[in-house]
Amino acid sequence: MRLLTRAVANFPHALVAQLGSTPKSVIPRNRGDTVHWRRFASLSAATTPLSEGQTPTATDVTVTSVTAQVQEYGAWIQYTDMLEFKAIDPVLTNYSELLGEQAGDTLDQLVRDVAAATTNVVYAGGKSSRGTLTASDVLDAPAIYKALRALHNANARGIQGDRFIGIMSPYTYYDFRQDSTILNMLLEVEDKGDGNPLLTGYIGSFAGIDWYVSTNAKVYEGEGADSNDVHATMIFGRDAIGIAGLAAMMPSKVRASQFQPNTGERVAPVEILITNTEPTKDDPLGQRGTIGWRTTFACKLLNEDFMVKIEHGVTA
Repeated sequence: MRLLTRAVANFPHALVAQLGSTPKSVIPRNRGDTVHWRRFASLSAATTPLSEGQTPTATDVTVTSVTAQVQEYGAWIQYTDMLEFKAIDPVLTNYSELLGEQAGDTLDQLVRDVAAATTNVVYAGGKSSRGTLTASDVLDAPAIYKALRALHNANARGIQGDRFIGIMSPYTYYDFRQDSTILNMLLEVEDKGDGNPLLTGYIGSFAGIDWYVSTNAKVYEGEGADSNDVHATMIFGRDAIGIAGLAAMMPSKVRASQFQPNTGERVAPVEILITNTEPTKDDPLGQRGTIGWRTTFACKLLNEDFMVKIEHGVTA
């Protein structure tokens, strides 16, 4: 008997926070549960010549402080000794994979929701609000370039080399591939061999952005002009988001392969805790065991100028 493969979402939001966050913060033991980040504003260029013998005015430094409180997350499954004896499939292995996937999904959605709260928003189709977007206001090259303009004006840095990271839904991906400007650039710029995105189906890079598809991409259901769904495509630069955790309970890196399309890949961003079916005060016959995961996590927008959310409609 063959165990069927599960459909597992990609978790790019969590990876953006891990790869694109310089100030990963681990709070030492017995140091509380609040993390502090500080950001120094850039100094203006000193273009005024100095006067002989006169001391110039001191330059003021602006410091912005951002804080976040670490929270605890976790889940567990109970199983019986008889299940272990009778099960055809390796129960603990399968439960471990299920919980690992749940943990990765949890962290990904936590980061997504923090990022989606940004006020740095571009609306497709020249619209000015979410409620005016129709299904025909799809993601296109002009909207992407408008978002890039905002990132470049903010001097945002790339995450993977000099490239930003963009995350879109599968519905958005369909419209993305229909845009003639995007198609022409992919056709002309990319290798014409087997690795061409037009042949492989992998999105690849466009306009200095590495693009990834995830079913976890943010969707505002029924909030468009015609009660249509509004999808959010988010583009991230370095240090847009900060993450933190307590010592010995900070999530480890979600597998980098999660950036690639996959189904049923094992995900292990947290420690899996197993209690075997052994006699205890509450279970004197040792009939029950548990398996679960637990972690501490905090996520915070550090600089909204370093990310942009494009809200748009999608083709049905």
